[in-house]
Amino acid sequence: MTRASDSRGVILIAALLVVSALALLVGALVENQRAEVRVAEAFQRHARARQAALSGIHRAMADLAADETTWDGPADSWRGGATVSTYRELALGPEQEPGWVSLVRYDADSDVPPVAPAYGLEDENGKVNLNTAAKEVLAALPGMTPELAAAVVDWRDADEQPDPEGGAESDYYLGLATPYRAKNAPFGTVDEMQLVKGVTPALLHGEDANRNGLLDPNEDDGDDSEPTDNGDGVLDRGLAPFVTVWSLERNVDQAGEARLNLNQATDPQLRTRCGDVLQPPDIQGILQLRTTRGGQFATTADILDVPSLTPEKYRAVCDRLTLSTEPEIEGLVNVNTAPREVLKALPGMDDETVDQILARRTLPDQKLDSLGWLLEVESLRNEPFYVRFRGLSAIVTVRSGQFSAVAAGGVRGTPTVARIQAILDRREAPPKVVYLRDLTGLGIPFAPPPAAESE
Repeated sequence: MTRASDSRGVILIAALLVVSALALLVGALVENQRAEVRVAEAFQRHARARQAALSGIHRAMADLAADETTWDGPADSWRGGATVSTYRELALGPEQEPGWVSLVRYDADSDVPPVAPAYGLEDENGKVNLNTAAKEVLAALPGMTPELAAAVVDWRDADEQPDPEGGAESDYYLGLATPYRAKNAPFGTVDEMQLVKGVTPALLHGEDANRNGLLDPNEDDGDDSEPTDNGDGVLDRGLAPFVTVWSLERNVDQAGEARLNLNQATDPQLRTRCGDVLQPPDIQGILQLRTTRGGQFATTADILDVPSLTPEKYRAVCDRLTLSTEPEIEGLVNVNTAPREVLKALPGMDDETVDQILARRTLPDQKLDSLGWLLEVESLRNEPFYVRFRGLSAIVTVRSGQFSAVAAGGVRGTPTVARIQAILDRREAPPKVVYLRDLTGLGIPFAPPPAAESE
């Protein structure tokens, strides 16, 4: 009996071990299945969030296509604002699992970094173009120096001769721990600047690690967490909000007609295109002045030297005139939308003039339909021979062709947020995407909206 009891005891223990092992196995399988379900749900949430964000890009394209204004300025609907609902938490999808999308932009209009997101699109033409800007303009931007500006120009130019003011060509870059050659071609993206001698992520993006334009707690705690910041309570915006590689304008007037080249125009052509504003003495004066200057004007504003041609007449015709033979002009800065930092970097600008431009362009009845409106700015209009206005007239515009749309989307009540940036080109109808990148990896730009309240 003892041996039989022992045998039954061993069998019972073995059975219990087998059952325990099976229970553990089943538990592990169940947990693994649960994990797979969680992964699948997370993947689904991310896919839905990405589709929500992409829908925001399509909304931006539709709004740009519907914009029929002939110039772009601070009051345009595509710019949105801090409280405007046009681009804020737009509802998507079924009521059971409602999606949302917001189009957020960097609020470069404010002299004080904002504490809440701004909504709308960014005008790329309101920035300085890295591929065309003069070295002096680049050097005047936030965080830049003459040496850094020289290195930027050397990166994009076609030669291998370094600028003596601190530039760098392939000889320098081939001596780095990870060697590479100078591009000697235009920048393809703003982030490409980080390959340039002296340009660091901190210079380009400042303390704004997640690039949401807001001062988040981890961006204002010194060395306690990434990124490194000075903890002064003010967001260092970096250089990126003020530069672009996307600013190209068709060389046409408001009616879409090719502009008249002032250095080639004949008397009949000037009468045909501008005869509704310019009188015969004005036209003759233009042709005579061009002859005395060797057949070439330096800027269209040079015709202000014609005694009978008033600033009012120039304003009325300047959008019809050009000095370029190219069908498109790259790098013009939209003076109607450029922030203070960009305006200050333009040749001849000082704080007083920038303040006057910013104040006048927001007046309710101010027309910004041609660059001639700048002649209403007191410090520019009262200057002898309009010296600074002449310089500006060659590098500014009042129209924009490229826009940045940053869409953040998700499903209400879930923490998943996808963020996508697109550069939209509306030079031709309909607008099209010329650049697209996923910014989700930079982190959640702001708290997602809460779940919809049930009725």
